Amino acid sequence: MKNTFLKFLIFFSAVVSFIFCSISFAQENNSLRIISLLKENKYAEIEQIFESLLKIDVLDNEGYSGLSRIYERLAEESGILEFLNGWCNNAASRAAFTARGFYYVKYAWSARGPDYVYTVTDAMRKIFNERLFLAKSDLERACVLSIDDPNPHAELIRVAIGLNLAKEKMEEYFQGAINIDPLHWRAHRNKAVYLMPKWHGSWNKLFGFSDSVIRERAELIKEKRNRLPLLLIMAYDELCEKISAQERSQKLNNKDDWEKISDMFERVFSYFPLANQSRLQYAKFACWKGDYGLAKEQLVFIDPEWEKSEDDGGALARVHNYFGNDYLSKKDFTNAVIEYEMALSYNPNKSYILDNIAHAYYRMQNADEAINYAEKAASISPNDFKYQSRLASAYHLKMNQIGNSAGPHSEALKFREKALDAYRKCLNLYADQKEKEKIKNKISGLTWHGGGH
Repeated sequence: MKNTFLKFLIFFSAVVSFIFCSISFAQENNSLRIISLLKENKYAEIEQIFESLLKIDVLDNEGYSGLSRIYERLAEESGILEFLNGWCNNAASRAAFTARGFYYVKYAWSARGPDYVYTVTDAMRKIFNERLFLAKSDLERACVLSIDDPNPHAELIRVAIGLNLAKEKMEEYFQGAINIDPLHWRAHRNKAVYLMPKWHGSWNKLFGFSDSVIRERAELIKEKRNRLPLLLIMAYDELCEKISAQERSQKLNNKDDWEKISDMFERVFSYFPLANQSRLQYAKFACWKGDYGLAKEQLVFIDPEWEKSEDDGGALARVHNYFGNDYLSKKDFTNAVIEYEMALSYNPNKSYILDNIAHAYYRMQNADEAINYAEKAASISPNDFKYQSRLASAYHLKMNQIGNSAGPHSEALKFREKALDAYRKCLNLYADQKEKEKIKNKISGLTWHGGGH
């Protein structure tokens, strides 16, 4: 019976995967077709494509709107502004101004960068604001030209975030979108971002909004495929990224919190069983909680081709890094290295992963491999105390191993000098004073009678 069910599950997953791959392929084909028609100034044909998409907006395997995806894809196309300008000048349509509005929003945020506000220079802020005002003009015009597309209203919320517009204005944009589509993910997601503490809200406002949407739209959420349960996941994710590992573990191991989180994920998977991003996010939450078995169950559902094509190598790397940490805590160093290497394959040259591999090899007393990975980590992040300290310890281990095996004295001295040099560098890097005292003691041990082994 179990084997029969497993075969059915595999068959069902394959069928669903084929269907959603076909949808994604069709979306990409539409995008490429529109780009080609734009370059040929065939605006009437473009309008027909957008009108058909507006009538039947098919969701992809993640639950994203096909129409929203196409606007995003156009905004990403290199050199597209010239052709969007031609479209807007020759066809005063909702789709034309929405597409150019999306472009200006993306163009604005690329000038500002993703970092905190204190990293944004006056020059960057000036360009950012200028481009957002252009986006605002186009998107507001699109809202007037059409009463049946929620996307320009939803994207105006991102403009409100960047221009620090009042909450009342943001709510106006939000209501415009949900009056057209009460389940519109982009509008809800953008409002949730607006309400995050790092922008214009607070934790209470963010969680309050997420809870209220899921409660008030409960019947609609049950009746129609949608991503809205992920609003609450967004809130938890944002919170968990801001608190300490210990606080995060306590939060996720709280019965009420975890029941909410798991329930929201399961609701989404009931609609989108092959939602790669959501499966990966659930795996991350499971690792944070310490439930590595559940995390591994989620990775089984992730399409290997998606792993290669999507820009989520960082998230996949973190999940496998968590697995490695779990094995390391159990002193299963061989499997720890396997998981860390898997993490590295998704996010090459990431210093924290390289350092973890070095640590595992150090615990295995494999000095050569520990040095190999520690050198790589320290070269990528030369001002990090932890990585420099790991490198010094690896050199120290190698020196001791040569000495204990009666190897060439000159080789032992070479690694002694390397260890001393790395330890001394540590003293000039930022670290807790207790950690620096440990380094001083190691330097004293190495310099006492020129040895320490």
